Amino acid sequence: MLYKYNVIQSIQEKIRGGVHYDGSARVQTVNKKNPFLYDLIKRFGDKTGIYVLLNTSLNLKGDPIANTIEDTLEIYNKIEGHKIMVYNGNIQ
Repeated sequence: MLYKYNVIQSIQEKIRGGVHYDGSARVQTVNKKNPFLYDLIKRFGDKTGIYVLLNTSLNLKGDPIANTIEDTLEIYNKIEGHKIMVYNGNIQ
């Protein structure tokens, strides 16, 4: 489900990419019925203290959205700084 919430000021800095200009965020909840995402977010939160992952379209400024794993790897290799890629599918 998708909800809009105001993000607590002290948390906004930790999840800047997911916070809108007005301090709100659209939240999609995940539960144990989706064990892959639930466990991924839980493990990430256990390590970082932040139980939030940002889901966004994957592209760099001026480029189209990635459509293949090759597109994704090309973008991933261009990104500087902290990054993580999780792939839960079959490469064909």
